[in-house]
Amino acid sequence: MTFLEPFLLAVILPFVVLPIIIHFINRMRYTPMDWAAMNFLFKAKRSSTKFAKLREIIILACRCLAILCLALALSRPLSGGWLGWAFSGSSETVIILLDRSSSMATLDESGQRNKLEKSIAMIKDSAKNLSQGTEYVLIDSATGKARSISSLDALDDSLLFGVTDTGTNMKNMLEAAYEYIKANNPGNSEIWMTGDLQQSNWQPTDEGWDTLKVDYKKLNFKLKFRLLALSHQPKNNVGITVTNQTRYVENGKNFLDFSVRLTRDNIKDAEIQVKLNLNGVEKVRILSMSQESLEYTQTIELGSDDKGGYGVVSIPQDRHPGDNQYYFAYGSLLNLKTAVISKSKYSKLLALAAAPIKGLNMASVIIDGSQLPANLSDSSLVIVENSKITLKQEEQLMKFVEKGGQVLVFPPLSKGSKLLKFIQPGVIETAKKDKTFMIGNWDEQQGPLANSKQGEVLPVNKLYVTSRQLSSLPGEVLASYKDGQSFLSRYGHGKGAVYYCSSSLEPKWSELYKGAILLPMVKRILNEGSKQYSSIVNESCRYDDEINSLEPVVGNKNSAFKSLAAGVYAQKNRVIMLNRPALENDFTLINEEKLNDLFDGLDFSMFNETADGSEETLQSELFSLFALFIIIFLAIEGFLTMRKPIHEVERKA
Repeated sequence: MTFLEPFLLAVILPFVVLPIIIHFINRMRYTPMDWAAMNFLFKAKRSSTKFAKLREIIILACRCLAILCLALALSRPLSGGWLGWAFSGSSETVIILLDRSSSMATLDESGQRNKLEKSIAMIKDSAKNLSQGTEYVLIDSATGKARSISSLDALDDSLLFGVTDTGTNMKNMLEAAYEYIKANNPGNSEIWMTGDLQQSNWQPTDEGWDTLKVDYKKLNFKLKFRLLALSHQPKNNVGITVTNQTRYVENGKNFLDFSVRLTRDNIKDAEIQVKLNLNGVEKVRILSMSQESLEYTQTIELGSDDKGGYGVVSIPQDRHPGDNQYYFAYGSLLNLKTAVISKSKYSKLLALAAAPIKGLNMASVIIDGSQLPANLSDSSLVIVENSKITLKQEEQLMKFVEKGGQVLVFPPLSKGSKLLKFIQPGVIETAKKDKTFMIGNWDEQQGPLANSKQGEVLPVNKLYVTSRQLSSLPGEVLASYKDGQSFLSRYGHGKGAVYYCSSSLEPKWSELYKGAILLPMVKRILNEGSKQYSSIVNESCRYDDEINSLEPVVGNKNSAFKSLAAGVYAQKNRVIMLNRPALENDFTLINEEKLNDLFDGLDFSMFNETADGSEETLQSELFSLFALFIIIFLAIEGFLTMRKPIHEVERKA
């Protein structure tokens, strides 16, 4: 047990003996005298006298214990709290792993302090009980570098150690701590970790945890792991993200579409105000929201000479300001070229789906598989339909995908032949008479089959499929039949992806040839492939010396390390968009059982503050307990000193 106010304990503790002193002083006020009649009465009441002495001792004990509990309560005992268990006077070095990720911007109930500031304050309070010679080493999640600090007051510098727009990888931080220990041999040490228990920060399925545990167990000195978890979640939080932006020409005019997603932690009806600042011009939109997630597409008309720009979408500040804004940028109009590898009569239909309007920025070409061009650098999408490709051509296509290109494959394919490393088709299945393979689930929020920008749902569930050829290799399922098998799968590779549709354009296979689903699906995959030629680079905030040397076009210009703050940065012929990592939007927490597994065999303990109470409440956990003891002791003392009513005494007389 430790005390935040040990001085008060030292001052009040001597008063514990005060009731005993007063008792003896009262007894000294009377001079005993022998009297024969009274001696007779004393002998008659000897048993009553013994009981009176016992009662007197109990009364004195209750008074002394009440004062003792008062002294303990006012001294603010911390048994079992963060300071109570984090303190260990025998440690020579304390290594602090400081979580500075975006989610640590969550504010407490006062709205004056975030999780990071609160954890720093608690660390500094606990350090007051450590010896003067204790060495402090800091590893923060943003830079991942170990540095010795002479004073913990340095942590109050918000420019150097404040909340960033980055994520956190606790395993990497613990690896950095191990490397420091191994290189410097600091002796008996403690590792103090802070964080909010986001599962994405811990990645418990990473196989590297087992190796890390073995390394720590091999150390030949005492090492303790202490985790301060501030896992309380913000209430009524709303987050905003830009999921996609596309520039295109329609009716001779330039337009920009950007998709915005709003997420929140409840389903009550509410109106959300979304501000769009595009190239310095601000627009406000009010959205009605009745679900946990809402995605919409906003269209902006651009000038004919517009070569690119930038913007930010934002919502009003709430208790988690880290997800209240998102930056985006767009460049000049891109040429969208599609290569169709097909020998069937449906090749023209696919070419038309890829470039329905000639003379704009879209073009398509039909090529024979044996004549695959040596250079696909001017293409965004390659469609393979009812065609075989050689190993050399497959290698060429995989390099195309790795750089950001997209490949869409349709059957029929040779059974068992592995295509593009990811597709291994099986037998062709045909539905029974008067039956079809109906599609039951698909991603309506994003991807090739998402709803239109006006919110209209694609008629995917009305698509009739009578024949299909499934792939035995699993991928990301974007749409599935009612029996759970995949209709459209995505296989990510490098910066691009391979898509496989398990049904063909032939009428005896499906109704894909009608175009209601084929056209938007091809167009969206084509737009994804065109991003490889864009000057816009979309990245997550992370420590990067190259970006640190840049000044943001829009964003936080006061950040000590520019790469740790969201914003738009211009560098030579490219524009870099930096935002918080997508995993920071996932507030799923890791449970204590998984944490104990990660530190199995090590000296690990965790203090988890789940309430939104203030630090004062957190650090006075035992105050109410000692206050209860005071009431109990005083109640017993009052009962034993209570005199009988006068009328009872007179009746007995």
